[in-house]
Amino acid sequence: MYQESLLTSDIDVSLIKNWEVNSNTSDYNLDRIRYEIELGNKSQGGINLKPFYQREYKFTKKDESLLIESLLGGIPIPVIYLASDTSKIPHVSNVIDGQHRLMAVYRFLNNEFALTGLNKFTQLDGLFFKQLHPTIQNKLLYQISLTLEFIHVQDDPELELEIFTRYNQGTNPLTPQEIRHVVFTSIFNDWLVNKLDNWKDLKYMREIFNLSSKRFNDKSTHQEFYVLLGIYKNLTEPNYGIKLSKNKKTHVLQVGINQDYYSSTSYVIEFMSYARKLDEIESQSLISECESFINKFSAFLKSVYYDTGLYYPLSKEIFQIEKTRNYKMQTSILMIMTSVFNWILENNISYFSESDKLKLKAVISKGFNNSEFPTTTSSTTEPKFLVRTISTIINEIELAYSIR
Repeated sequence: MYQESLLTSDIDVSLIKNWEVNSNTSDYNLDRIRYEIELGNKSQGGINLKPFYQREYKFTKKDESLLIESLLGGIPIPVIYLASDTSKIPHVSNVIDGQHRLMAVYRFLNNEFALTGLNKFTQLDGLFFKQLHPTIQNKLLYQISLTLEFIHVQDDPELELEIFTRYNQGTNPLTPQEIRHVVFTSIFNDWLVNKLDNWKDLKYMREIFNLSSKRFNDKSTHQEFYVLLGIYKNLTEPNYGIKLSKNKKTHVLQVGINQDYYSSTSYVIEFMSYARKLDEIESQSLISECESFINKFSAFLKSVYYDTGLYYPLSKEIFQIEKTRNYKMQTSILMIMTSVFNWILENNISYFSESDKLKLKAVISKGFNNSEFPTTTSSTTEPKFLVRTISTIINEIELAYSIR
């Protein structure tokens, strides 16, 4: 009896039903796949290849070609998972897993690449879809299908996030910031993604903010801009995040630094969660406000540092007297400089003449060196440390410019 009691639980099947996920399966031929993706591209329903993820397409033409070869050869292709939301009209299915497979099929059927590097059907190498024999075209369009699993999410972003993260814990998992792009999709996020895509084509922006392809693709740069904006909002609208949140806890803020946030990620989550709750008018207002600040901040970094030969001002280079080629961008320096720059703006300190640039650059460097920052061995975002460093730099500027 004792052993039996150990094996028996009072928790019945109702526990499972509280979190049970419903789904249905369909087989679509490739012609139907192409049609559904075209609807998604036009925002007319169908299949949305990039709903929230904003991931970069990583398949090479050889990867794409081998997928087409597998389809022609009858090799089974893994099931493609989509989030089906009947609350959206027209009905749309967001791709959870299988984005690259669908994109490769769509691109080939639209003659966007020629087959290359085939292993079995080498006679087809170099051919676009339109150049294939009509019988092969028909086989691809009407006799080859992909299995789609539609998971019913019904406007439940938390459920969609849970499913998405579970399917992306394999060999090529998403970064935490890429996952946040799923649950915190917003008008503002779409704007920032597009702006960063434009900014990375500007040499000075690419170097100042370290907008490398790798960091752009894994969303590291997006995360850092959200940190910047989180501190900016703390400075201009303290405790902005609680306005639209169920959690009404207020935070102690000093020079834009939240005393409860020991990780820079907390600033990201707060800002993205806030932006997600805004309507279109509110979102456009936030975009205008933040774009103005980013433009001023980047112009400041370009004028005072980049144009005077210091190309990586958000690295330790900003305070090192001798150049050591230590160009790694540090989030802590970004946080410090965001707060310092906002103070410079509020106090109308000029930084455009050559003498102004050199003076301000020297004073900020002195402030860093008079703080404990240079003695740290890692990029820490501990609140009190950041506040002390910012305060030391501001004190140096006040002394140099006789501001009290």
